[in-house]
Amino acid sequence: MDDPLERLAGRPLRGDGPFTRRFRDLGAADFAAAARHVWRLPYGRITERMRFGLVLDEGRGTCTTKHWRASRRSRSSSRWRSTR
Repeated sequence: MDDPLERLAGRPLRGDGPFTRRFRDLGAADFAAAARHVWRLPYGRITERMRFGLVLDEGRGTCTTKHWRASRRSRSSSRWRSTR
């Protein structure tokens, strides 16, 4: 079975928002790399449950916070909007 994230490889992270910059700082150049980074984070509650950006800062998250972080990144991408 192929990796579904491979379909997203090569779609660069666009824009210059705080989360895009953070993903780039972590070495993620495209959406697939950003999604893999979030997927690999260990399970753990962030210190303030409604501040979903802490998933990247604290390097952990629950299913809910990790999914929110990934979906937020995809919605903010102009390329995502143009392919819907």
